[in-house]
Amino acid sequence: MRGMLTIAKNSNNMDFLNFAYSLGFKDFRLNMDYEFESYKAIENIKFLNKLDINIYADFQGVKNRIQLPEGNNDLKFNVGDSQDFYLTNNSVYPYITNAEENMKYIKIGQILSIADGKIEGNVISIDENRINVQFSKVDYVIRRNAGCCFIGDNIPSIKITKKACETISKNELITKKMINWVILSFVTSAEEITDFVQSMHKIGIHVMAKIETPEGVESIREVANVVDGFMIGRGDLTNTSKEKFDYYYSEAIKKIMSNKKEFSGIGTFFLSDYSNTKLLSNREKEDILNVKNKGFDYVMLSKEIVNSNYPYETLNMLSELCK
Repeated sequence: MRGMLTIAKNSNNMDFLNFAYSLGFKDFRLNMDYEFESYKAIENIKFLNKLDINIYADFQGVKNRIQLPEGNNDLKFNVGDSQDFYLTNNSVYPYITNAEENMKYIKIGQILSIADGKIEGNVISIDENRINVQFSKVDYVIRRNAGCCFIGDNIPSIKITKKACETISKNELITKKMINWVILSFVTSAEEITDFVQSMHKIGIHVMAKIETPEGVESIREVANVVDGFMIGRGDLTNTSKEKFDYYYSEAIKKIMSNKKEFSGIGTFFLSDYSNTKLLSNREKEDILNVKNKGFDYVMLSKEIVNSNYPYETLNMLSELCK
């Protein structure tokens, strides 16, 4: 089994990339939500001058993100603290992008989940374009451009659309063929992505569908007829109850393995604790071995190396567990 590595921040330097390659890692992911950082990363990756490297550009489409003032990158909170968040871009910070269409669905008592569930807060008041959230879980800091979502009844799911695909197709990394793969996040329908996939195939770029919502899990069989690979995105899939997560995660694994494609794997929440403590738990070890034993081709690391205290040690451990 292989490891796919996200290249940004702590992992975006030549020393790290050379070390990763020396361990046999040849699959590098760019998070296109941080486009400037991604262009820096691709320069470093290309500088390795290795022909057997694969570069994956992960495009999220439309997603809710928290915006902070320029230069303000870390907001720290404790459980019980409260914070106002604005739902329209009116230059008042912090605000949540693309939240306007959700405003009519947001209710008191619903949850705002931030950074793949590392931070959660209950909505305790709602004004015309502002909510106040009291934090119930704080395992991280709020960073600029942090992904977030509202959890509650009837809130529309995030999904990739034809319109988003049209915008993605014009990205310079694609038009200049600087990548091998496009990862489309929040795929929920084959119809929305078919034209895009066909256009990518014409220029020699593969397409991977990232499955991270219940709707995405339900669509796996039809999507498998279109794409070249899959990634189960566990981070956003956790934005459900534990019971629903367990069900949809299990269903995603079964459906993907019964519709085997060229390259399929699972992303996020691997070695998260180890990356900050250098202590490997049985749970983390078994987690990776289970993915390997089920026949997946790779696991993807993101925050585990990008924001890690021990990115090099984490790579060493992943290398050992993938053998």
